Amino acid sequence: MDPSVATYWQKKITYKAYFIDDRATDYPYLYIDSDTGYTTLIKAPTVVVTINGGKGRYALPLLKNGSDNIRSGAHTWEDR
Repeated sequence: MDPSVATYWQKKITYKAYFIDDRATDYPYLYIDSDTGYTTLIKAPTVVVTINGGKGRYALPLLKNGSDNIRSGAHTWEDR
């Protein structure tokens, strides 16, 4: 995804989506994201998304050469 001109982000935004379901996974399954270290114990079908927003347009001088803004999160579908 390319950010629009007026946004905070300046570089292409990338993402990875992992779909973990009953077909190829035995539960519980410990998921560890290799990019962020995000760790979650998966007990039901889950989607994990990691978004790399790159570097922001503005930063404090001490963060100017900092790393990319990368975040991971998960959503689990559980029977009710």
